[in-house]
Amino acid sequence: FASAWWIIIDAAICYGAESLPHPTHAIGSVATVGFIFLNVLPYNVLSGEMENPVVGKVCVFFSILINFATFIAATWVLFASYVSGHIKPVYPGVAIFLQNLLILSATFLFRFGRSEEPFGL
Repeated sequence: FASAWWIIIDAAICYGAESLPHPTHAIGSVATVGFIFLNVLPYNVLSGEMENPVVGKVCVFFSILINFATFIAATWVLFASYVSGHIKPVYPGVAIFLQNLLILSATFLFRFGRSEEPFGL
């Protein structure tokens, strides 16, 4: 997760607003909201042990939808604006893509790659 933001901060510092337009930073910010939204939910949301499991499952669905939508948006920006478009150099587009790829992978690694066991037991 930190590497994702490190890459985009590097691209924002090294390249100006002509190469990396300011609205493209919104893609990574929305991906971060999806990261937080998915990982703030407790583990028993998907197991059905909650009072209202439908609300929890809807929250998980929307957070996964947000993460994949931002990844698709980053891919679109990379190919439409940088690869086949008019913005040169291409690295800022690659940085946007890598940022969202790393946030997407960090989201699922952090959510499903750990177990929820109480500490000290």
